[in-house]
Amino acid sequence: LDSTSTLLNIDKNQAEQLAGPFFGASLFPYLAFLWFLAREENQCPKGVTVGFATCLLFVFLTIPAAIASQVLYGVSLADSDWLHGSAESLLTITNLVTVVAFRQALDAKEKKTPAMPVSATSWAPMTWLVVGLTALAGVTALVPALSDPTVHTPYLGGFMDLPFSLEFLGANPEPENALTVATWIIHISSL
Repeated sequence: LDSTSTLLNIDKNQAEQLAGPFFGASLFPYLAFLWFLAREENQCPKGVTVGFATCLLFVFLTIPAAIASQVLYGVSLADSDWLHGSAESLLTITNLVTVVAFRQALDAKEKKTPAMPVSATSWAPMTWLVVGLTALAGVTALVPALSDPTVHTPYLGGFMDLPFSLEFLGANPEPENALTVATWIIHISSL
C-alpha cells in the first residue's frame, strides 16, 4: 500500500524520469505484436498491419515535436497548439488507415467476393496512403514553422474556430493555451 501511495503522489519531474524507461520497454511488445500481425498464418490484411505500424510513425515524429515545444517555448507539447495538432494528426492517420483496411477486407468477406481487395493482399495501397497523408500533416507543421510561430499559434491558422468570443453570454474567456477546434476534432477522431 505504501508503494502505491508513493506512485500516486509523484511530481512532474519524477513522472518524466519514469516515462523514458516505460516508453522503451513498451516498444518491444509492440514490435512483437506487429511481427505476429504480419505472419501469413494470421491472415491479417496487409493494410491493417500498415495501419498499426503507422502508430510508430506517430510516436517517433511526436518526440521531436515535444522536444521542439520544450526547447523553443519552454512548454509541453500539449500547450503548443500548432505543434500539438500536427503531431496528433499522425495518430488520426494511424486510425484512418487501420479502419479503412479492416473495412475493405470485411466488406469483401461479407459480400463473398472471390478476390480480396488490394489493400488486404499488398502493402502498397495503404503505405502510399500513409505517405500522402503524412506529407499533408508535415505541411501543417512546416507552414507555421516557416512563418515564425509563437507558442500559441493556432493549428491550421485557427480554421473552424469561432471568429468571436462567447464572453458576452457569460462564458469565461478562453485561456491563452486553449486548443483550436481543428485540434479538438483530431483528438476526437483519435479515440
